[in-house]
Amino acid sequence: MDARRFWDGGIVLSIYLRPLKVEDAETILAMERKNRDFFSQYAPDRAADFYTLKGHQSRL
Repeated sequence: MDARRFWDGGIVLSIYLRPLKVEDAETILAMERKNRDFFSQYAPDRAADFYTLKGHQSRL
């Protein structure tokens, strides 16, 4: 696990990065659905299966 530490006004924040896994699909899908209106302003049009669990699992 890779940890990076950042200084933010007296608070040290730790961020851990790791490759995405198929098991992450539900969490990512929930985030995409929740923020769909916002993302649609900046992201290209999405394929029909983008907002499905099967679609996210196949991309991971």
